[in-house]
Amino acid sequence: MIDLKLFCSKKLDDAKFAEPWVAGGFQWASDRIWMAWRKTEAPESALQPEGWSPDWMIHGAPGAFVRPTVLSVPACRHCKEGYSDRRTCLFCNGSGHCTCSHCDHEHDCPDCEGEGHHGPGPCERCSATGKLYETTEYRLLGELVQAKYLDALAGIGAEVALATFPDLNPTPCFFFQAEDVQGVLMPLSSHSRIVPEAPLVNAPHP
Repeated sequence: MIDLKLFCSKKLDDAKFAEPWVAGGFQWASDRIWMAWRKTEAPESALQPEGWSPDWMIHGAPGAFVRPTVLSVPACRHCKEGYSDRRTCLFCNGSGHCTCSHCDHEHDCPDCEGEGHHGPGPCERCSATGKLYETTEYRLLGELVQAKYLDALAGIGAEVALATFPDLNPTPCFFFQAEDVQGVLMPLSSHSRIVPEAPLVNAPHP
């Protein structure tokens, strides 16, 4: 069974979406960029994200499905599966010091307070994916998608299609399904960038 924690937010300051929740006969999970759900008979969650109504997502009209291929990328050497006990400060690159651009005076890094590192948490080097993506964006079905989401969908064997949601607006989203899980993923907004086509296992099918 697919663990819906995969679709939850990994940011330390986003506790609202850190765990799946149950509402309306479905278990939901999201990080604000994608959302997944499955039917459940579990009781309603006592804590649910306020002002978040995902019901419109269930009524999408998907087009032809494709199945992305898992991307071949190296593992991040700065963490273990996206998390690190000692995270290098990216502001000072681990030195613990910064130099004032006006007077050349060296002072403690304001981000890590001179430590050169932060405590346990999601790895910032790889955005908590555990992988270092050389290419960060791909084109899938004519829309742009972040590599980390494309790779995660391929990892669970998901089929992906473009879908419109009449209850929201005509703008298409990615709709995906794998085992008993369905979900949506918001595409990136720009269409003008030249990026590689996403590798696929199969050609589009209904």
